[in-house]
Amino acid sequence: QGHGVRVPGRAAHHLRSQDHLVPERELGQIQKHIYRVERARGLRDHKYRLLPQRIPSETKTHKTKNRKHRVASAKEQIKGHQNRMIRGRELMEQRSERLHSCRLSTSAPPLHRPATHKDEEKEYELVTAYPIAQPYQEALIEVTILMEKSRKGDYIKKPLQRELLSIPPFLRSQLGKNKV
Repeated sequence: QGHGVRVPGRAAHHLRSQDHLVPERELGQIQKHIYRVERARGLRDHKYRLLPQRIPSETKTHKTKNRKHRVASAKEQIKGHQNRMIRGRELMEQRSERLHSCRLSTSAPPLHRPATHKDEEKEYELVTAYPIAQPYQEALIEVTILMEKSRKGDYIKKPLQRELLSIPPFLRSQLGKNKV
């Protein structure tokens, strides 16, 4: 650090008393840093400076002096918004009409299928079912299922008495083992 560059802008007697020396390498780094900061702020490099964005006078919001002016400007903004919405709807309708007319002219007419069977609405009803494997014979498990109604008859024949299917012997033995 024997050789260095003296910092400019200081009086000679101040330098002699304090003897401030900055190494050349460090001075180069400082200058690069200053250049980068100036470029980032847009002060030096005109290539990278963004163009100023002009705001149209319609969109500028001016500070209003009193309540009447505020109400009037709010009404004006609402009216402008409504006009823009109406114009947008008109443009969308024109565009959709244009696209629709193009589709009709280019595509073949749709084929008409004979209406032999219409889509029938399906009717559902709640049915109580009892699983085959019941852990306890005293308190049976009931399951409510949403089932489609049969097409042949308007009603499902329900037995007068609840009938349980018999459990096969191999299942009965498994249930006996699993009961703890």
